[in-house]
Amino acid sequence: MSTHEDDEHPGWPVLIGAMVLLKQQLAELDPAFPFVPPRLGATEDQLAAVEERWGPLEAGYRDFLAHVDGWEDFLWGAALLDTAALLEPANALALATYHEQCGLEPEQLVLEHVMPLGTPDAWGSLAMMGRAGTPLAGQVIEWTSSSGGSRSPTFYDYFLDCLATYERAVQGEGARPVTFGERSPGDSAGGRGGPGTGDPEALARLVVRLPAKPWPWATLVRALGGLKSVLATRGVGELWSSPAPSGASEEQLCTVRDRWGAPLDAQHADLLRAADGWPLLLVSIDLLSTDQLTSRDRMLPAVTHLRAVVSAQGGDADELLVLASSAPEEEGHDTVVVSRSTGKVLWLRGHEVVREHRDVRAWMVDVIGHHLTEIKTTPTTLHSPL
Repeated sequence: MSTHEDDEHPGWPVLIGAMVLLKQQLAELDPAFPFVPPRLGATEDQLAAVEERWGPLEAGYRDFLAHVDGWEDFLWGAALLDTAALLEPANALALATYHEQCGLEPEQLVLEHVMPLGTPDAWGSLAMMGRAGTPLAGQVIEWTSSSGGSRSPTFYDYFLDCLATYERAVQGEGARPVTFGERSPGDSAGGRGGPGTGDPEALARLVVRLPAKPWPWATLVRALGGLKSVLATRGVGELWSSPAPSGASEEQLCTVRDRWGAPLDAQHADLLRAADGWPLLLVSIDLLSTDQLTSRDRMLPAVTHLRAVVSAQGGDADELLVLASSAPEEEGHDTVVVSRSTGKVLWLRGHEVVREHRDVRAWMVDVIGHHLTEIKTTPTTLHSPL
């Protein structure tokens, strides 16, 4: 599973707010899981004291503590320790005792390489974090004596997985959807049925449930790619199951800018950085790659069609750029365009505007939503998304 340290981050207030919302919804559905709000953020002096004891903190975790200094009942009865608790000898002793009771061998987990992160949950799983300067630096490790451990490469990944498991619970799919026994020790994909653990629907549902949140582009691409993988296993055909491509380089983006004489819309460029084109992104509609955006053969029919549609409505086709399209010869040809001045996205079918989105991110969330619908229905005959 890839890390996200270099990806666009929606910000801890957004992610913490999403967790609060899901916990409140679960508390309304099941009184067995009462909502406990997070604490106020730690001060710089408190963070410095923790780092003096345990060494430099992973950047995402440090930033999280500055927003939330601990959280009682963070994950199924387990608390995230606050800065004061991180300094208490009792918690270091508890970690050492847990390490001894689990009978961990040095090649599995060296006690000196980790620091406490939380308290044990209702399933006996304990979260800890790899200390700076060790092979586990920045990783979040969850370990249980009965079935081994799992890892998340960063605290951000760990938090996303926790969000996903609460999303599943709110959807009525169980409070602990994936147990450690279903995963091998040392797996680095996260341990609660989250984005990297065979449950791609959970993250996608969370994205669709909170469409206004500025989800990182890598997260959106991962969510959509996961849904397509699910559909591929159900035999729905390549129109719904094309794999995610790699991202574009800055040089490739500059080539597109030079070809069209103006910068790309910022969100369009960010999407291409995460996925440089995507054949059959939505049924027969392709997300155009940087190579296609500079290809005369691919762009000339789409631009000719776009100019005819926009001119008939008195608009300016030059400030629009094709974002995605189906094959020009296809009946009911689809063209998705983005305004380079406003970021607004228009979805054209033939000569008619059939859908509008405020920006590229909203359009991408809509595409994810179509795939979730397809998973729920799994029709025997493929249908149009519109």
